Amino acid sequence: MSDRATQSYEYYKDLQQRAEYLLVGIVAASAAFFWKSQEPAKIALNPPTLHLFGLLLLFASLLIALHRLHVMPTIFVWMARRHDINDERATLVRASTEGKDIVASYGRLEPHEQVSRIHSLDAESSSLLKKMDALNARINRLYHWRNTLLIIAYLCFIAERIWTPYYH
Repeated sequence: MSDRATQSYEYYKDLQQRAEYLLVGIVAASAAFFWKSQEPAKIALNPPTLHLFGLLLLFASLLIALHRLHVMPTIFVWMARRHDINDERATLVRASTEGKDIVASYGRLEPHEQVSRIHSLDAESSSLLKKMDALNARINRLYHWRNTLLIIAYLCFIAERIWTPYYH
């Protein structure tokens, strides 16, 4: 991987993971706070049930956020592999157009062998890109579900606070 690509990859990965861990920490702290303020009550159409529903949504969003954190390193590994493929392809294209043999980790390649290796790298890159697109779509769905559940959970807590004085 080129030096610039490595730096940008590491920088993006670090920022992404820090943001995710920060959000997971905030959600976990919120869940602990709201759990502590939960009082036992009969499940019915009442403020404590709304509070419990908000807690369940908060825990669900926490689980989705943790699952997202678990899945995200895969995309970074695939991004790094794609950079490696592009770098190797560029080297092979340069060597084959100049008509030079090249020695790589898998052996010595003559120009006609380099062309077949370029085609196999193109196929691998295309396959990797399809897998990355599918995983990105999955990560984005998890992102939207997590945020939707968080918003609904916090709205439940706000509604519970507003409803409590009027319930009794």
